[in-house]
Amino acid sequence: MVYDTIPRGAVIKDRYVVREVIGRGGGGIVYAAYDRNLQLNVVLKQIREDVTSLLDSRAEVDILKQLKHERLPKVLDFFEYDGRLFTSMDFIKGIDLNTALKTQGRFLQGQVLRWAQELSDALAYLHSQRPPVIHSDIKPANIMYDPETNGVTLIDFNISLAFSRSKLGTTWISPGYSPPEQYYKLSDYYESLEKAGYRSAGNSGGSGNLTGPADAYNRSTLPIIAQTVGKGVDARSDIYSFGVTMYHLLTGVKPDLDYANIIPISEFDIELEPAFALIIEKCMALDPNERYPDGVALNKALRNIYKLDDDYKEFIKREKRRRLFSGLLIGFGLAMIVAGFYVISTSTGSEYNGIVDEARAYSDSGEYPEALDALEDAMEVLPNRIDAYVEKARALYLSGDLDGAIETVDNTAENKKIKKKKSNAPLWGDLFYISGEAYLEKGEYANANKAFKKAVGEYDGNSLYLRDRAIALARGGNPDEAENVLEDAEEMHLDADSVRYVEAEIACARDEDEKAIGLCQDVLDSSSDEELSSRAVLMVSRIYGENGEYDKKIEFLNKYVENDRFGIGMQMRLSHELANAWILKGNAKANDADALADCSQHALDELLKIYDYNGSSGSISDLETISKLYQNVNDLEKSREFADQMISDYPESYAGYKRKAFVLLYIEAGKAENLRNYAEFKVNYEKAEELYSKEKNQSDPEMETLRKEHDDLVKGGRIT
Repeated sequence: MVYDTIPRGAVIKDRYVVREVIGRGGGGIVYAAYDRNLQLNVVLKQIREDVTSLLDSRAEVDILKQLKHERLPKVLDFFEYDGRLFTSMDFIKGIDLNTALKTQGRFLQGQVLRWAQELSDALAYLHSQRPPVIHSDIKPANIMYDPETNGVTLIDFNISLAFSRSKLGTTWISPGYSPPEQYYKLSDYYESLEKAGYRSAGNSGGSGNLTGPADAYNRSTLPIIAQTVGKGVDARSDIYSFGVTMYHLLTGVKPDLDYANIIPISEFDIELEPAFALIIEKCMALDPNERYPDGVALNKALRNIYKLDDDYKEFIKREKRRRLFSGLLIGFGLAMIVAGFYVISTSTGSEYNGIVDEARAYSDSGEYPEALDALEDAMEVLPNRIDAYVEKARALYLSGDLDGAIETVDNTAENKKIKKKKSNAPLWGDLFYISGEAYLEKGEYANANKAFKKAVGEYDGNSLYLRDRAIALARGGNPDEAENVLEDAEEMHLDADSVRYVEAEIACARDEDEKAIGLCQDVLDSSSDEELSSRAVLMVSRIYGENGEYDKKIEFLNKYVENDRFGIGMQMRLSHELANAWILKGNAKANDADALADCSQHALDELLKIYDYNGSSGSISDLETISKLYQNVNDLEKSREFADQMISDYPESYAGYKRKAFVLLYIEAGKAENLRNYAEFKVNYEKAEELYSKEKNQSDPEMETLRKEHDDLVKGGRIT
């Protein structure tokens, strides 16, 4: 049935006064109206009949009414009128970006990146709902820009895609912005090309009958399109439309309807940094499997824009000390942070901006000394700017110097030359957030709570500050207060997976271990956030370890230790966790020589992965553990080799000499009585004693054991 347009001045349901038609979106006709009950301007969208048939229940409608995000209009109501279904939403003031493109032309990357981050916040929120809400019609015309706030709002999301998972096909296409899978069938795609004036190969005349790839275009995109069309939309479809929209805003060129004709954004002669180009091109992949899986992953990439991949890191390494990204909006990244945003002004020193950006890239590549050196240069150029101090704290935190990070934060906070102002509030929030993370990792939960509270006080626009404050409170034994803080974070639209993780921390604090493990598993099953997934794995591992359930800990860690979802740093950490689990299990079976050797070999395998990855080097504690494990599996030569490496790499530590002395005792014990020689043992023991005497707060029981062995040998006349 075709319905007439509702005339201006008509009153619907004795409530809504229709003012005018303002558009025809993917789902139906859109009206500006006045809501007499709420006494405010609203947008009424008449849902098309074919879309209306997809609605399953009022409960599903309520999903959309509960949505609340600053970058989305509020869904006020759904109602039927004259056999038609309508939705009422907030009226968003401003101009749509399609109109802005026509009047202004393309936009600069600093502006577009800020919008991209804001819109990806909204997408992350929509895709985190259960079930996910898919917009399905992202394009410049559906993005409203408010010149007063410089912010954007994503409008006109299509209601049917919040509903039944069996109905993810769509009945509307926005040519150029819709991905291949949004077409119902392949012939529909060819028909759209035909209507747009494209012709099949060899057909220079009238319209061709485009029924399939062989009859149409002999291009490399066709196999991908043929495999993708008709599969139905999901979160990845929104990712494609998002990427294409950013492409249009940056280039001023609407993407071609024929996917094969789309020019990669990196080939345009525009100011565009490689990191941003990589994100857009990943979004625009024709194969959905090559795009970001959802808005959460996209948001993380945009908020951590300098931590993308090896291509970008290699670019930085080739272009040492190059002044990059002046004028670009920076997405502040941290291993355990998705922070706020800050527009760097070119007028305040492009040289300074370039050095800070370079330092951040060094940190993301693990080159912390180089990062810190560059930041010293930045502080000389503009000592009153906060950016370099935040980045210094971040570099120290990432390098593992937690005390140094905390000291940097404290010194910066006391520096009267660095002024606080509204424009740099997010950076002050980030500064204290880094301090909170450092305290959290040190296990100083009261101090972590104070730091996170300061972060929120400086900038109340980042829900992750509240998330981690709730974690600190839970670990510090205040689960009730943690619950209150979590509620505040939810009011700020903290994503669902983060909420579940904090709930797990609270359950753990209440000794509700099964509940905590279940919530962590939910996070692992649904989240694409590496940092959040890492925390969930480590919490479950910790619970099993504290309960002495070493077999469960080992079984659990084996599922994730080489999982592609984690970067190499986390994989190495999980190998360490797994090694410790095997060691603890072996200690519990110390009276069973075979079982101890088997557990030690498993632990050894994990630690050697780390050792090999680090280029045959390691911390003194890891080298010592490897030496002990080799001793447990009766490979005394290898055990001695690693004791020697301890001495070589850490000559001022007593630990290497102590370890070698123990190995030598075992070597001599394996010889016939008349062949034993303890001269080398004596040299290493005496060196260990000499260095140990210089240690403060001596409390190593192994040195007491070694002394007893030495004294027994003296009494037995084996050494003097």
